[in-house]
Amino acid sequence: MPPLMPPHPMGETAGRRDVLLMGASVALAAAGCDGPDEHGHPLHARPRGVAAEDASYATVLDLEGLGRGVLVRTRAGHAVKLEGNPQHPASLGATDIFAEAAVLSLHDPERSRRIRRDGAPLPPAELDAALAEARAALRTAGGAGLRLLTGPIASPTLARLIGEVLAAYPGARWHQHDPLADDAALAGAMAAFGRPVAVLPDLGRARAVLCLGADPLGPGPAQLRQARDWSSGRREGRAAGRMPRLFVAEASPSLTGARADRRIPLHPAEAEGFARAVAAALGVPGLARQGAHPEAAGIAAALREAGPAGLVLAGRGQPPAVHALALAMNQALGAPGTSLRLTVPPLAQPEPMAASLAGLTSAMAANEVTHLLVLGANPLAEAPAALGFAAALRRVGFTLHAGQWVDETAHACRWHVPLPHPLEAWGDARASCGTPAIRQPVTLPLVEAARGEAELLSALLGPPQTARAAVANTWRTAWGEADFESRWDAALEAGIAGEPAPAIAPALRPDWDRPGEAAPATLTAVFAPDIGPEAQNAWLQEMPRPLTGLAWGNAALFDPLTAATLGLAPGDEAELTLEGRQVLAACWPVPGQAPGCVTLPLGGGRRAAGLSAPGAASMPTGCARPMAPGRRRASPCGPPAGALRWSPPRRTTARTRPGRCRGWRRARRWRRSSPAPPCIRTGPMRAAPGR
Repeated sequence: MPPLMPPHPMGETAGRRDVLLMGASVALAAAGCDGPDEHGHPLHARPRGVAAEDASYATVLDLEGLGRGVLVRTRAGHAVKLEGNPQHPASLGATDIFAEAAVLSLHDPERSRRIRRDGAPLPPAELDAALAEARAALRTAGGAGLRLLTGPIASPTLARLIGEVLAAYPGARWHQHDPLADDAALAGAMAAFGRPVAVLPDLGRARAVLCLGADPLGPGPAQLRQARDWSSGRREGRAAGRMPRLFVAEASPSLTGARADRRIPLHPAEAEGFARAVAAALGVPGLARQGAHPEAAGIAAALREAGPAGLVLAGRGQPPAVHALALAMNQALGAPGTSLRLTVPPLAQPEPMAASLAGLTSAMAANEVTHLLVLGANPLAEAPAALGFAAALRRVGFTLHAGQWVDETAHACRWHVPLPHPLEAWGDARASCGTPAIRQPVTLPLVEAARGEAELLSALLGPPQTARAAVANTWRTAWGEADFESRWDAALEAGIAGEPAPAIAPALRPDWDRPGEAAPATLTAVFAPDIGPEAQNAWLQEMPRPLTGLAWGNAALFDPLTAATLGLAPGDEAELTLEGRQVLAACWPVPGQAPGCVTLPLGGGRRAAGLSAPGAASMPTGCARPMAPGRRRASPCGPPAGALRWSPPRRTTARTRPGRCRGWRRARRWRRSSPAPPCIRTGPMRAAPGR
């Protein structure tokens, strides 16, 4: 019998990438072929299109917990294309790959579709009975032993329901976890102002910008707005004959660094000294320690010339002292109100998330937790491996995981509940600027057994209420009963439900400067975000990564000088050791990488995320370990931090699949031409200050 799949161009059968892309596309195409008589129109706002068969509807999608407004184009009641909402301040009519790929994840055939207990499918009535039993037990104990674990929450409705649960059960606690949460930014704001703040740059009005590891033009919940502002600012500057200037000091190349007028490859150990040198040249008062760098005087002169139109941004991964220095420099320039706006954070509960997860793990290990609800999070894949979350989870009697996929945490919990996709569910979210928006379903539910977070939280308080009722109650309280219906319809039509958060003007504390511990510039691990929770999305896996071109996997990024010193060629594998834990990764030299830094993109190493997710050969998120603010960490065992051990050249033990990405294809050809490629063992490394 002839093969079902055509021969692969490289002479092999088609890989899983080809099968997944074809299968997902067929599923999406088939969904769009159903007529309206079968599915109807489950939409709850007036369509923007001219015909019911082809219309657009406003809704909101989350990225890192923050909302971005989109218009969903539907055909016959099915979502087929996403575009940005021109009225939403976080998108301004633009979109990115994460929003575009949401259509594929909606029709993903590997989505969770059944309620499960110990892996066995059960009818919804069994879950209702289990929640009723848990509710009765918790009321008797006053909520002692109840823990909620979520990702970052910027939803007014979920924040209200969690608050009601905590009020009804005084002994309950709420924990949040995000593997790339910028806890150092929160610590820096507390040091500078004594309160959390959200830093909202206005790149359209900035005339000189210094980015200290920040990537405002790179992927993130505010990327669309900031990229639009920067483009408009450059256009106006070109017309006026005075272009804005962009300075970037970073360890690993970024999209912002690629557009910089002056880019400085900077080792993480040198970041605080560089920031102090610029602050001293600007004359920032209250500095507890000086710094020196040959580029500092020129950059400070450009910032000083720009005045209030000058702007300093500190990025994810920088230590708290650098974040505080950036805030102090902006205050000295007079940037707030011109090139910068400070607001109350859009998250419902700003807190150090690494400490929150560590507290939950300690409570579980001490048998203080009897009921745990994990809503939309995957701590078993994302928590630091050294934390011991999996072992502690086994000590909890009642565990419930709610997610769109049967992931690592779902396998470890007794109960699993499928979550609805954001395109088929009610909800709400605040943008990075604080603008609220209501999420409405734009397609019929494709998973009948799905339960939203709002339904599960309301089940702890009494009979479950629908997500639509929960969202409506939130905004009925905010707007009042008199004009609720008209404002509700207007909010669904426009895609926004209120105004951005007002600006605040906190004063700089006298003792704002708290220097961090000095660290040597040794071989350092820099953790960077990749596609993360969307690792199962075949479209995102197929998309080449910016600046490297890698796809369907990731690699450890070295600077060419360090790679040459270690004898590493593109695609060679190295065992990286950090604090006694190892990861085997392909090496990829990147021009512009700071010497002595190894960038590890996180999000791979998945064991239960579907066929599209990268497997153990990719960098797992759990290899990143959170660090207390203000501490710089070195390896606790073995040779001093940064000391390299490498074995003599021997045969490589490659486990990556050739052809998965351009780098590994090159490695395959190189191995054919050399029977004894080098295998470099580097370790132990140290982590960058911010992670």
